[in-house]
Amino acid sequence: MNENIQFEFHILMGLPGSGKTYWARHNYPTNYFGNHCGRMIVDLDKFKDSNDKMIFNALNEEFKNYMNYCRYEKIDVCVDGPITTYNHLYKVIDDILKYIKLKCQWKKEGYADYSLSFIIHQWNEDRNTCLYNDERRGRITKSMVAIKNFDYDNIDPIIVENHLREIYKLNINKVEKINHMVEKTTTFEQIFEPACDNQHGHGNDEQGRYLYSEEWSLGGEWGNCWGDHGNVFPETEKEFVELDDFLERVAPNITFLQYKKIRNHCVEQIEWHVPDYYSSGTDEACWRCDMRKLYDMLKEMKLIED
Repeated sequence: MNENIQFEFHILMGLPGSGKTYWARHNYPTNYFGNHCGRMIVDLDKFKDSNDKMIFNALNEEFKNYMNYCRYEKIDVCVDGPITTYNHLYKVIDDILKYIKLKCQWKKEGYADYSLSFIIHQWNEDRNTCLYNDERRGRITKSMVAIKNFDYDNIDPIIVENHLREIYKLNINKVEKINHMVEKTTTFEQIFEPACDNQHGHGNDEQGRYLYSEEWSLGGEWGNCWGDHGNVFPETEKEFVELDDFLERVAPNITFLQYKKIRNHCVEQIEWHVPDYYSSGTDEACWRCDMRKLYDMLKEMKLIED
């Protein structure tokens, strides 16, 4: 094969609380195991204590699995982290290039070359709104000091492209910049949506919409290729402790009657079949709570504020 491998890196820049992670979660579903063209996120915050190796460690831990599945497709990666200046940006790009040179040796497999595109997403410098958003995140440790004191550069993509061509002599396909505005986030975006199961879900469920309980078996049949078979007995129905724990956190003053109303209007049991190669398989079930309905009901009951 003699192809040009295309890397596209979306680098998110902005103060903590800008909305970078929220944007990434909605634009880069990390389902690359089932979709070779899926996008993926490298979250630098997970490795913030790695000092000078933060970026390289993040790439090595999160990017490598994606590469195993997507290495012959367009490689489309989002880098999310505390990046606010030219120096931060150049450090990220420099470590990306070092990683590619060390880990991505397609030339040994007959590939001619690779080209790189960098799309810079920058959120405006609105420190007051970032402080507001950070306060509503529900984190034990806030980012107030960082938001107030981080340096901030308004990035010019032409300067970045000239820097890359001069320093690295690379095959740069493009360097672009997309501007984003910092906006106040709602309670749903800050607390309810992150509690949803955005990665697994069930069937055609809308991502970022539902909270699920632990699953249980409704029974079925097992078998093997030697003619042995038998019944799989149903398991005891699970309690929806995930919902109880969530409500205890966000609406600790909820009454029993309010809780019953929520269970009746927001929660349902869903079922699905799990086929088996050697038998008819089993049926499974779980509880599912519509978090958008829950959010609206809790607001109506004046148990939360937006």
